[in-house]
Amino acid sequence: MISSVFFAALTGTAIAAAAAIGGMLLPLMKKEGYNESFSASLVASAATVGPIIPPSIIFILFGVMANQSISDLFIGGVVPGILMAIGLMIYSYFVGKREGYKSMDSFPPLKDILLGFKDAVLALLMPAIIIGGIVSGLFTATESGVIAVLYAIIISGVVYRELNFKKLYEALISSTKTSVGIIFLIGSAATFIWFVSFNNVPAHIQSMLGIFAENPILLLLVINIVLLIAGTFIDTISAVTIFTPIFLPLIMATNIDPIHFGVIMAVNLSIGMITPPLGVCLFVVSSISKVHIKKIIKSVTPQLIILLVILIIITYVPWLITYPVSLFK
Repeated sequence: MISSVFFAALTGTAIAAAAAIGGMLLPLMKKEGYNESFSASLVASAATVGPIIPPSIIFILFGVMANQSISDLFIGGVVPGILMAIGLMIYSYFVGKREGYKSMDSFPPLKDILLGFKDAVLALLMPAIIIGGIVSGLFTATESGVIAVLYAIIISGVVYRELNFKKLYEALISSTKTSVGIIFLIGSAATFIWFVSFNNVPAHIQSMLGIFAENPILLLLVINIVLLIAGTFIDTISAVTIFTPIFLPLIMATNIDPIHFGVIMAVNLSIGMITPPLGVCLFVVSSISKVHIKKIIKSVTPQLIILLVILIIITYVPWLITYPVSLFK
């Protein structure tokens, strides 16, 4: 879980987090005797933190479309991201106790920790480069991904000397295989988006939700339900593009903070990535772990409930988002 939190600072998508963390940790967890379906579900649910801990592609897109401060959205996503991580860590702790999963016999000595930090410091600089570059305006979110890849290749190949052309080729092949399944799902989602647009569904949704405009509690509840369902069938970028123009006027009319709403939208769509029947992250970890998707869905259910509880908390306790933002004003 902690690995996913750190990796969330390197990427703005749940899919990338699931693929990267899953590729590294799932074989190791299997070797250590962890239940395969639990391991796969944990990697998938932990990946939902990816779009919430900054930087986040969802926040950037929403900020541009809603004319809101992207840096405020980044700050607003920190507490929800930490709450999601803590909730999943507590659940993992009790599962580990129940199943008797082993942990380290003793805490590493300070000397070993310092030596490990010395070796890892260049890699740990990557989040600072990405977030600093985006916030300062040196490069866009898309460009930051390219810069991160180039930085990783240079550091791992020149400094650490662990990457050669053979390993780079293997990494490209592996990422291609994972990406094929993801692209197929996104392509299917594009067909669904065309159907939605052709039948003028967004206008109908906005008309139906107008009756809740005077009750922010009911409005947020209905929006949460719509976004959770949409996040299951539609990729996050398309969902933000479709639903931001629909919901934003209603949010502004109800005097709900748009930064608060932007974070709610991001958390909703992230949770949708592990919600059956078409949670994309579930298929990603299934392809990596070779565990059938039905087993992963059964195992991910308790984690999904935890994330939904956290979603409710941040929905109806807005100061968890707005107060940190106010500290940086």
